Amino acid sequence: MKRNIYLFLTTSLLILSIISCVKREYDEPPAVTIPTGNILTISDLYQIYQDSVLAQGVSEYKFTEDYSVYAVVTMDDKLGNIYKTAYIQDGNNAMKLHTLSSGGLYQGDSIRIYLKGLLLMDYNGILQLDSVNVDKHIFKQATEKEISPKTVTITELNSHINDPEYLCKLVKLDSVQFANPNQTYADANNLDSRNVILRDIDLNEIIVRNSGYATFAGDSLPSGSGSIIAIMGKYGSDIQLYIRSTDEVMFDNPRFTDPYLDKNFDDGSITSGGWTQQNVTGSILWSLYGSSG
Repeated sequence: MKRNIYLFLTTSLLILSIISCVKREYDEPPAVTIPTGNILTISDLYQIYQDSVLAQGVSEYKFTEDYSVYAVVTMDDKLGNIYKTAYIQDGNNAMKLHTLSSGGLYQGDSIRIYLKGLLLMDYNGILQLDSVNVDKHIFKQATEKEISPKTVTITELNSHINDPEYLCKLVKLDSVQFANPNQTYADANNLDSRNVILRDIDLNEIIVRNSGYATFAGDSLPSGSGSIIAIMGKYGSDIQLYIRSTDEVMFDNPRFTDPYLDKNFDDGSITSGGWTQQNVTGSILWSLYGSSG
């Protein structure tokens, strides 16, 4: 019996000794190196689109060689106002990315985009890189690299609807308000998108496009006036602004009145509707007069 116990213990110790000598570190798979290739700017991509798509009468251009472009993400799809989409901007121009899946890119990410295999095309009036696989085509260089918005007016945007110097850029408009603030950003109950009208004091207007899937879709529009930061998008012949967050809708000032006054000429008052009594010529004041017959 003692001999059997001794043999058992000896065998167990031998097995433990062998196990302890087994190599516990695993070989890591070789790192995949994606070449950088030739460096392009977003302005170069606009030129490629002109030369290789529009001039050739085709719908898209596919990159077949090693090229890269560096840019900063100015809008992501985290809050649901856009889907499988990101907007990027470099020093001079901006454009849209259409990704194969949602997420993975975040506002302020400084990225290198490996272009081989991607499609360059027009999407309803704006330049787009299509079929972007975030895991294979995007290489983050840094985070929290914010780009300052370009201060513009509604008139300026409306007159540069096809200008690459404005399209897809992060912009800021001052002294504006929503034409009809008695509504929500979008229809959160039915998940329907909504175009709300942004207006300046001269009654110039532009569309703010909000998705019914946005986290702020059910929030009420602010009733005041102030500044707004957004992406200048485009859909067909319409400019559409896309807000990144309601924190960037800074309508903290009182609502301004329209420059045109509504006057009810049957209410018996000269000064109703904001009208004032003035001496037009000489010293005679205008007065109310009614006649019948």
